Amino acid sequence: MQKELLSENKHTKIRLLGINAVGLEGSISGMVADRKLPLLQDTSQENVWGRWTATWRDLMILDPENIHVDTFNLTAHDLANPTFYAELKAKLKAVAAEP
Repeated sequence: MQKELLSENKHTKIRLLGINAVGLEGSISGMVADRKLPLLQDTSQENVWGRWTATWRDLMILDPENIHVDTFNLTAHDLANPTFYAELKAKLKAVAAEP
């Protein structure tokens, strides 16, 4: 989706990335294999998952000020379904205030 958003608007400020939960560091190599999506590793000190009350496969949508405004779970909303894909893309664009 990142590539698609950039192809539609080369000035988009929407950026997609993953954050791996503390304790799951052993699975990083499998998560990044053949992928281009940046992946960050959460730490006990930062506790991003805890502060955002994230659950497995939550996609957190942040506004331009990096404030959490919505959560879109990718298990409940499989992006292989065109309806869910379009819904997420519209949410991202709306938060970024892009035409």
